[in-house]
Amino acid sequence: MSLPQVVLPGRRGIPPRVNTFTARFWSALEDGALLGTRCNACAHLTFPPRRICIACGAQDPEWIELSGAGTLYSATVIHAGPSLYWAGGPYTVGIIDLAEGPRLVTRVLGALPPPIGSPMQMVVTHHDDGCLFAATLAAAADN
Repeated sequence: MSLPQVVLPGRRGIPPRVNTFTARFWSALEDGALLGTRCNACAHLTFPPRRICIACGAQDPEWIELSGAGTLYSATVIHAGPSLYWAGGPYTVGIIDLAEGPRLVTRVLGALPPPIGSPMQMVVTHHDDGCLFAATLAAAADN
């Protein structure tokens, strides 16, 4: 599945640290796929991807492509944020419950936060120096 793509001019506030384990995640995201990891020992699914299972401590993860669909659990508008992010402020940060189970915190695109419980879709945001992910209303992602 390929996630919707959004171009956001400018640099990322804090570029991610890429290492030998996370490189696969960032490469897949660039191609439009959102990856998580599932533990081969206990089947616990995590996002962001983890080398060591947070449920059982095993070190045998399997890469899983996530649908990117989710539900807005909570959101807040940041009116006075860190200077690294302020070029895009005010901005919304939300907690998204992904359809597959993991809960994540991410930027929510749009002028106002959607109502709690709204269907959300993860998107790939392309910046001048690389990509990140964010969420938007599911209906807005279909346009």
